[in-house]
Amino acid sequence: MRTKTALLLAALLCSACSRQAPERPLSPAASAPAAPAPVPQPQPAKVQDRYAPLMQAVYGARYRVATGDALAPMPDPDNPREQWRMVLEGISSTVLPTGETVLAVSGDSANDDGTASADQASPGFLSLYLLRQQDGQWRVLRQHENVARLGSHGRIGKTSWVALGQDRVGLAVEDTVANRGETTVHLALFDPLADQVTDLTGNGILIRSDNDDDCDESRERCWHNAAQWHLAPSDAPYYDLVLEIDSKVVSQKNGHREERGERGTARYVFADGQYRPREGSNTVGVP
Repeated sequence: MRTKTALLLAALLCSACSRQAPERPLSPAASAPAAPAPVPQPQPAKVQDRYAPLMQAVYGARYRVATGDALAPMPDPDNPREQWRMVLEGISSTVLPTGETVLAVSGDSANDDGTASADQASPGFLSLYLLRQQDGQWRVLRQHENVARLGSHGRIGKTSWVALGQDRVGLAVEDTVANRGETTVHLALFDPLADQVTDLTGNGILIRSDNDDDCDESRERCWHNAAQWHLAPSDAPYYDLVLEIDSKVVSQKNGHREERGERGTARYVFADGQYRPREGSNTVGVP
């Protein structure tokens, strides 16, 4: 009797179970806790600017980390009361014997979108800043802005630091301009410790002249004149500038080709505010 009763109860329980709605399987989204939203990551800089700390000290929030340059108003060299927007890039720095750090900056006029114009006819504008690090912070001591127009495509040219005189370090700039196959290079020299920074050479001293990119059989005359230069110690505040010139001229006409080469030297001394020729002749510009 007890056996029949147990079987009947089991059947009733199974019937009730079968009438219950089957459990729906959990969806994949519900089977695990929701993943946290990704944290936005800062975009890496497009360029690695070794002069970023100095540029930030000079231009503050106007320095753009992503592009490694600054977009800032700068004085018009022809009218210091006026300003225009320029794209500015640190190009070189050194520590002076006096302990200051000097930063050289090349500037180009800015387009409406904040990019550099980089036009072939547009020179670069040189600015020099003197800084000193105090308590871990860079402090700007002096600034010489837009002191010279040099080069093309918004770039001032090749730079190097040289011994201008006893305990005087200066910036040398080789200002290159190319046009229609002809190239000229002028040397400019700057003393960042001068009260008023100007080109010590005046308007530049020619150290290269050639038409290498426009020299073929159709040209009657081709030339390549170049000078190696160095500063020679002297008793003057600024050392003498010495050029060692190597000139080559090729003349060709009616199938006849003649090549002529010459070597020479020229010495410039600093007098009356700028470098002036003293010995020899600078023949770099003679085709």
